[in-house]
Amino acid sequence: MRQIKFRAWDERKKEMFQVDVLAISPCTWDCPEHDKRGVSLAYQPSTPVMQFTGLLDREGVEVFEGDVVKAHYFYFNGNFDNDGEIIGVVRYSDWCAWGIGVVSGGGGSKWFGFLDTSHFDEPCIEVIGNIHQNPELLK
Repeated sequence: MRQIKFRAWDERKKEMFQVDVLAISPCTWDCPEHDKRGVSLAYQPSTPVMQFTGLLDREGVEVFEGDVVKAHYFYFNGNFDNDGEIIGVVRYSDWCAWGIGVVSGGGGSKWFGFLDTSHFDEPCIEVIGNIHQNPELLK
């Protein structure tokens, strides 16, 4: 069974925290201020919540939405000669799949699904930061 986990970014404290309670509709729970376990999407709509992809990078680090990753990719067009390395942000696509979004020089973007970055025998992704704490990695 896939593990469902979330984390969130506390803009005020400038830190990431693990979310144990995620309230989608307006509700309350007993959560002291110092205990950073819960997020209410109804009452804290500007708190970015990021989902765990279920994948680990090559160092065993959990890969979350919003992570900045370095990845080796390949396109399978009958051969493996179209490959390289990219740096991008982990996102969930409109095609219902996790992947890496890369902004290109002209302001456009490219999408690399996780199958494009897998050689099926070892993870080819390395988490190098996240969009909140390391935005400079995307420049």
